[in-house]
Amino acid sequence: MKKFVLLPLMALVLVTYFACTKNEAPFTPESFKDPFVSEAANFLKGQVSASEFESLDLHGYSLMKKNEKEVIGVRFNVKGKDGKQFAVIGKTATGLTGNWVDVSGLDADASKNGTLATRSFSGDKRSNVSFTEGRVTKVNSTVNGKSKTTVLRYGPNGERLKTTTGARISGPDSEDGIWLPEVTVVGYYNNYSVSYYSLFYYFNQSPSYTYTYQTTDPYIYGYGGGGGGSSSAVVELAPVEILSGPSVNLNKRINCFGNVPSNASTTYSMTVYTDIPEDGNPSTVLYGTNPGHAFVTLTKTNGSTTVSQTFGFYPSNGIKSITFDNVSSKIVNDASHEYNAKITIPSMTEAQFNAATSTALTKSGNSYDLNDYNCTDYAVDIFNSVSVPGFSQLSIPDHVAPAGVNYKTTPGGLYKALDQLKTAGGSMAPYITVGVDTNGGTSGGECN
Repeated sequence: MKKFVLLPLMALVLVTYFACTKNEAPFTPESFKDPFVSEAANFLKGQVSASEFESLDLHGYSLMKKNEKEVIGVRFNVKGKDGKQFAVIGKTATGLTGNWVDVSGLDADASKNGTLATRSFSGDKRSNVSFTEGRVTKVNSTVNGKSKTTVLRYGPNGERLKTTTGARISGPDSEDGIWLPEVTVVGYYNNYSVSYYSLFYYFNQSPSYTYTYQTTDPYIYGYGGGGGGSSSAVVELAPVEILSGPSVNLNKRINCFGNVPSNASTTYSMTVYTDIPEDGNPSTVLYGTNPGHAFVTLTKTNGSTTVSQTFGFYPSNGIKSITFDNVSSKIVNDASHEYNAKITIPSMTEAQFNAATSTALTKSGNSYDLNDYNCTDYAVDIFNSVSVPGFSQLSIPDHVAPAGVNYKTTPGGLYKALDQLKTAGGSMAPYITVGVDTNGGTSGGECN
């Protein structure tokens, strides 16, 4: 499934959009129309020194809103720092929390390298998070005078490696299995790109904000906060972890079709399956870290001789990530994989079948990219490579979530497309199954 492209860490410095410019008046709770801003400002005033409080541009605040209505935090920039130093305050189950944030240590070249620094209002907690080529490489943390440094290592496909041995980390619970979310990701809103920024680092890597991202783009919600402030959208983006079996040699699997005679008695068929993340709910993009899957079965039969191959397109490593950025791919045997919907072309010509196998082989060489090419794209490309009377090409609608986050092509989107075709009752409807929770597809091994 597609989700986001990891942008270079340019623009980690959030831009505050001012609704208007005012001469600042002395702070009072009545200075703000929004009661949360008053509460946050009062909280902040009680946490920092008088000089620190006076250094803030209180009237140029930016509210953070989830689902267009729920306010979860606010940001106040330090005067004269061009938005590179600010105080951020957020709501938690136990009350308000916050930090000073300094992003002036990021380089000017797309912010792919540098350091992001945070400091608690009391000064007892500090952290410096270092980025190299867009990845978090080192975290220096100090709590009550005690310091700790964590160095992160990565493999060639972006997978996390154990710090000591360099072995790949296979899961989030493994030894040294630290997972740090991407700092910035991009979605789409009304056909233009929108950058979202991780609040995890602003709040000293608090677990409450691990999956929380913000955009200050005013065209998403466009609310004025009142009293000179603005609003920004906040979304929850859980990580994706695509785990699979070992890779297979697709060319050798295709070779096995040669063991079935090709003559007037030979039949050919193809089935495309979709396994949605949450059974019964195709609108779910992720269920835990599971994004779902789409896969294909190709079958050739002559009399009692049948060969089927069931396979799918995966990233070569099950990287736990908000985004994938062009990682290498692999083909996996998906025989007996779970599915919730499918479409079958029960009869094809030899030429059509060869077009499908040729597309499967060619497209298997593509890189895996959550935003540009994933398992659903691969399966749909194979289906659309043939032109069979009564079967139109599959068109998968983009999977757009609240606040304009566009996950693009997903297994859920494929499910919805099949469901709509089934409901429409056209020529393809009898060959579509939806609303099931079962397993399907067989495979016949490899042949030289």
